Amino acid sequence: MRTLSIVVLDNSDNITDRFDLPFVTSISGLGFELSISKIETDIEDFVTKCVQKKNDLSFKVIHQNMNNYHALNKFISIHINDDMALEYFDNIYTMYCMVKVSKGKNDNGELNEYHVFENTLTLTPLTPFFQIVKNSVFISYSSTGKSYSYKYPYNYGANKVVNNVIENDYVKDIPLIITLTGKMNNPNIVLTDSNNVEYNRVKLDNAVLNSGDILVINSATRKIKYLPSGMTEWQDWFYKIDPTYDSYLRAKALTTSSIDINLVSGDTGTLTGSRRQYLL
Repeated sequence: MRTLSIVVLDNSDNITDRFDLPFVTSISGLGFELSISKIETDIEDFVTKCVQKKNDLSFKVIHQNMNNYHALNKFISIHINDDMALEYFDNIYTMYCMVKVSKGKNDNGELNEYHVFENTLTLTPLTPFFQIVKNSVFISYSSTGKSYSYKYPYNYGANKVVNNVIENDYVKDIPLIITLTGKMNNPNIVLTDSNNVEYNRVKLDNAVLNSGDILVINSATRKIKYLPSGMTEWQDWFYKIDPTYDSYLRAKALTTSSIDINLVSGDTGTLTGSRRQYLL
């Protein structure tokens, strides 16, 4: 059976809160629609741009009592400024779509003839549907060395590359969520294509990660957060980005990419990469 939930995601795309919607009907807005721009000729047409449209999602929520209805409204109110997503399970895959709740219509104001309460939710999508692909990339540095991204891991020094390959089969680039742990200085992260040509680089200046420190570069939410070891409050480190290069990391469309981090003598630590794999 298909199921829907509204969930809250943190800066690493972990679910921090959820509200399950076990009884829903009249679902609309699922599937996909493409906006295609083209140049027409007498014989062939040539596509110049292809973009997936984001259409409103709506469905009728069936509440068995008024308490559940008020609990849903309270959940939405509490998380109105958080990163909310619609979680959709279609019996095979679990998918997410970042949303804002744009309308909550009270359909009849009282219990209906079936002794349930109905209200219609309308969600404005901020992204296409995506799967959360966790920890698909992992690079560990145990001592000095430098790794170079090819179609397969190829590195010098006492390093360990478990996997540094990213397969993106979506029609547009997708955002990566990179987690770094120290010890390292001024991390310098590079994406290369299948021909080993660099196309994306993020470099931090005056950025020191000590052992146990955590840095998250979330290219989906456009946030760069740092958590010192033993602390609970994240710090904004966007200002440490070297403006000579890019601000975020996004894997190219319809290609195989490799990711690498260039460290200096004495650096150790790990790079763990997750991604939002967008879907049609």
